[in-house]
Amino acid sequence: MKKWTKEEILTLKKAVSDSADNLKLAFQAASQLTSRTPKACENYWYNHLKKDPESYTLMCFTKRVPRQTTETPLFGVEAEKQSLWTKILHWFV
Repeated sequence: MKKWTKEEILTLKKAVSDSADNLKLAFQAASQLTSRTPKACENYWYNHLKKDPESYTLMCFTKRVPRQTTETPLFGVEAEKQSLWTKILHWFV
């Protein structure tokens, strides 16, 4: 097994942050930019980088889709129907 270089690690982090909602696509993109297979990128992400707080923050709080202006405010009956995670993300986006 070949050791991961800093450039490969940065490429993988960038691919995951760009496609955080679809990790399979991120691993495929990273494999095209490095000399690794998508499965190798996936294994390295889950076994090494996901445990790194910097990588996790990069993945979770990257703005992926512009917020729609027609969105209803979070109060009343509609707020009760939404999950807690959706409510939290509402304030970060």
